Amino acid sequence: PIRYTKHAEEGGRVYDEVVDFRTMADGGCAVSCRRTFADGRVRTNEVCRAESVHDLLSVIFQARATDLLERAKAGRVVLPVATGLKVEDEVLVFKGDEKVRTADGKDVPSQVFGLLKQAKPGEEASELARFWLSRDARRLPLRINLNLKFGSASARLRAGTGAE
Repeated sequence: PIRYTKHAEEGGRVYDEVVDFRTMADGGCAVSCRRTFADGRVRTNEVCRAESVHDLLSVIFQARATDLLERAKAGRVVLPVATGLKVEDEVLVFKGDEKVRTADGKDVPSQVFGLLKQAKPGEEASELARFWLSRDARRLPLRINLNLKFGSASARLRAGTGAE
């Protein structure tokens, strides 16, 4: 990712957030966040990691283009993900094969993956996102479910994409 912006109204808190990603000369990644609250307060943070850092959606698109999904099928893959002011290690796991219904009503064979918030000792991991990718060579994202702090969001592939 290069940048994401977010306007949030969560549990009485209202803020705007801008997160920038940049590749460092040594190959690492720097993530800069600026959160501006409705009352004018500003919080900033910068995190540098030796490896690439993702945002929630770029995990899906990065996975389509690499061996990440094959590694997830073999076990858990830990990925650094920017979550606002922090970068947290999340876990990509393979959930299995199933048919998913697209927005135009087609049932398409897919592989299902989950992105889990890494659990602290004694806690159960919570699922941040679940996504279904077509089983063909294109690995099209057929459906995406996101679990948010307050509620959820879902997206489905529309007709005319050629997913079969």
